[in-house]
Amino acid sequence: MDPTLEVLERLTAVEHDILALDRRVVDALASRDTAIAVAVSTLESRLTHMNEFRAALTEQAATYITRPEYDTSTTQIDDLRLAMRSIASEYVPKIDMNTQSARLSALERALADLHTRYATVALLFSTGVVIANLVIVWWSHIGVLPH
Repeated sequence: MDPTLEVLERLTAVEHDILALDRRVVDALASRDTAIAVAVSTLESRLTHMNEFRAALTEQAATYITRPEYDTSTTQIDDLRLAMRSIASEYVPKIDMNTQSARLSALERALADLHTRYATVALLFSTGVVIANLVIVWWSHIGVLPH
């Protein structure tokens, strides 16, 4: 075989291999660009849902009682207890004070129990809202809910 022809065949084969590699590189770059676009879209969607969830938590936190409000309320309740004791001692002198004190203590315990119940209900409700928000965000991420 002619050496020139052999060199031309090798050059043609190398050129064919280069073109095939070039097509593979172009295809790989196109696949990479598509994967990046999908990842960016997914990330944007996830961040949007996270921001919505954060906004919901911020709105919810705005409804909670603050420490100063709590302190003011408990101070007012304590003042009312003292006023009740004062009134009881002034206007009910004929009643045995031990009985009156026992009744007042029972009322105070009932009031404390009522406050505990209200706080428990509020805590359970807010926990339920937070869990529901988490479930909704989770469902939206796995595709259960329509976007």
